[in-house]
Amino acid sequence: MKITVLKKLYLGFSIVILLVLGTGLIGLYQMNKIANDYHNMINQRVEKINKVNDLLDYANEKHALLLAYLSLDDPEYFTKHKEMNAMFEAKAEELKHILKIQKHLDLINEILEINKTYIDDKLMLIALPKNQKVERDALLTKIHEANNLIVEKSTLIVKEQNELINKESTALLEETHSIMNVIIVILSVIVVVAATIAYFISRNISKPVQIASRALESVADGDLTIEKMNVKNKDELGDMVMALNNMTGNLHSVVGEVVDFSSHVASQSLQLMASAEQSAEASKVLANIAQDTEDGAKTQLASVYDVNGQIQEMNAEISNISQSTDDMLLATKNAALQANIGAKSLKTIVDQMQKIGRSVNGTTKMIMELGELSKEISKVTTIYYECI
Repeated sequence: MKITVLKKLYLGFSIVILLVLGTGLIGLYQMNKIANDYHNMINQRVEKINKVNDLLDYANEKHALLLAYLSLDDPEYFTKHKEMNAMFEAKAEELKHILKIQKHLDLINEILEINKTYIDDKLMLIALPKNQKVERDALLTKIHEANNLIVEKSTLIVKEQNELINKESTALLEETHSIMNVIIVILSVIVVVAATIAYFISRNISKPVQIASRALESVADGDLTIEKMNVKNKDELGDMVMALNNMTGNLHSVVGEVVDFSSHVASQSLQLMASAEQSAEASKVLANIAQDTEDGAKTQLASVYDVNGQIQEMNAEISNISQSTDDMLLATKNAALQANIGAKSLKTIVDQMQKIGRSVNGTTKMIMELGELSKEISKVTTIYYECI
């Protein structure tokens, strides 16, 4: 499957983004969980503290109402005291259901027991006559101590609840730090993974480019004997390297053909140089021949002029002979007409005709020789003009 460089970059960045996003989501989830836990813990602790504080308020208020009743002997205060005591006991029972620590449950139970003693002592105090001041003071002191003990134990619960808040807040803070450390470690791993991915992607991209660059430098320097570049990329860079391999192969073939053709041209040039030297020698020979021919032509021309004069003379003689022949023919006709004149005249004419025939044959032979001589002169003249 062919994966382009752009797809590789998208894939690498997508992996890094997914890792960062996953880490961020996990960290966000953990931080939200811690925040929710902290919020719930605070709400629960504050609720318990508020209820314990309500218990304290009820204890102090009911004790104050009791003292007011004992001082003023107003039944309304005693009624309010009883109502506040009922609220106190209800709040204590409520705390028993929401408190999870056994120590605090034990303190609530102790507070309820103390409150029972408090109520008993209160009733005894109310029942005693006012003239029994010592017994009343003793019971009142005991009631004060019971109330103080209730306040003390309630305050202890509030204090420990506050300590639990601080302790659990510290634990949550440490958990937050732990999660942050984990997130930092994960981010460090992501950075290493991202750097590794970037390294392999950059190497996958840069390696073929470097190979191609070195090959192009070699080609630029005129070295076409480079080995075939082998890359495993199934992308545009792989296609580029394959194209460079084809280009260098084609260049090598073309240069080889050019070298072979240059060698052939050099060989032909040497042959042409040899032919040119031979032609120069031949030209020199032809020049000498032409010079000799020119000299011979001049001599032959002079001979031609002489022959021409002789031919003219011979033409004149031939004309004379032709005229003589015409005269002889005419004479022959006359002789034929006068044949009857006498045998002697015929014999004489026959002898003259034989002489004339021999003369004509000699003349004809001379004319043929002159014709052959004229042909030779014409050939020499043609050669002369061609040489010129």
